[in-house]
Amino acid sequence: MKIVTALAAIGMAVPATAFASCDFSPLDHELREADVVYVGTVVTATLVKPLGSSGQSRRVDIKLEVSPQITFKGDPRRIKGIETWNGYAPPVPKRWTKFAEIVPVEPGDTLLIVGKNDDMVAVDLCSASRRWELDVESAVNKVLGPTPRLFTDPEARPRKPEAGNPPPPKYSAGTKSGMR
Repeated sequence: MKIVTALAAIGMAVPATAFASCDFSPLDHELREADVVYVGTVVTATLVKPLGSSGQSRRVDIKLEVSPQITFKGDPRRIKGIETWNGYAPPVPKRWTKFAEIVPVEPGDTLLIVGKNDDMVAVDLCSASRRWELDVESAVNKVLGPTPRLFTDPEARPRKPEAGNPPPPKYSAGTKSGMR
């Protein structure tokens, strides 16, 4: 009896983990079926409801604002919204839950957004929308062609020297900060 009680106490002290069960479609199928595919940077992440407002819920929904940087297909403005979620553990209980399917997303992250016109898009382990990484870029390039290397920010665009203004200095490996 002491062993069972000890094991039960240890089991309650260890965080509970929920395992994800996803019916994955290959990314290439999702890309072909999507109306909108683009890469963007997360600008804001906002709680949909205040923490603890859903009673005992351990899940919080987070609305993302994503600034499009590279568009492969469709019009990014046609996506109704982008959401992700995270776990919430109030500081009082001695047990908490970790969700295996959470993909932590925060401002500054770059994401591949894949969706249908006028639909919400979810970013989690089970969705086609995900972090923009080298293997994801490779998979997208196989289906939709090479990643366009366009400058979307006019301030970041290379400019021709204007009349009367010299071009910026060229940097070389042998000089301090490129100046001679």
